[in-house]
Amino acid sequence: MNASLIAIYMKVDATLDLGLLEGLVRGGGFRLQNPQSGMITLIDDEGELCVIDRGTLVARVSERKDIRVQFWESRRGDKCPRDLYCRVLFRSEAVVIELGELPGDSDALLRGMWTLCRAKLDHGEIIGLVVDLRGVTEEYADWDAFFLHGAGYDGPCPDVLCVRKEQEQLVPKTCVHHCRDSRVQHITVINKESARSLIE
Repeated sequence: MNASLIAIYMKVDATLDLGLLEGLVRGGGFRLQNPQSGMITLIDDEGELCVIDRGTLVARVSERKDIRVQFWESRRGDKCPRDLYCRVLFRSEAVVIELGELPGDSDALLRGMWTLCRAKLDHGEIIGLVVDLRGVTEEYADWDAFFLHGAGYDGPCPDVLCVRKEQEQLVPKTCVHHCRDSRVQHITVINKESARSLIE
C-alpha cells in the first residue's frame, strides 16, 4: 500500500510558527505532547526519536531549521495513541509542510486543515498544496518540481490539488472532471470520489 501524503507549499516569507503546525492537525484530535508521557518527540537527522521541550522546538522553527516531529492522538483512554508524522523543510523557494501516514478515519483532521489552509490561500501565503490520502501519486509525482519549477504532472488525480492561477495549465487531465473551486489567486481541484467530505 502506498503512503498517504499532505504537502503544503508556503511562500518563503510566510509566517510560520508552532501554532500553525498545531492548528493544521488540531481538528483531528492530534497534539504535540504524547498523552502518556507529556513529552514532545523530535526525529533527529539519523532518524532517532528524542525528547525535546517546547521552547527548543519553537526556537528551531523561528530559526528556520528543518524539523521532523510526531503529533499524537489525544483521545482519552488510549493505551497506544496513534501518531502522525510531520516534516517542515525550509527551502530557498518555499517552506514545505508535509504530513504523512494519516489514520483511516481522518475526515475531521482534513476538514480542520482545509479550513485553515483556505484562510492562508486567501491571504496569498500558500503557493499550492496536495492531499493524496490513497498514495496514488507516489510513483509519479515530484511535487517540488511541480509547485516550485513548473514541471508537468499527468498521473492519477490526488484527493485535492491546489495551484496558483498562473499554473492552471499544469493541472493534470485526470483531474479536469472533478470539482473546481476558482478563487482570486488559486484554482483548487477536489476529487469528488475520494474527498467528498471537504465539499459537502
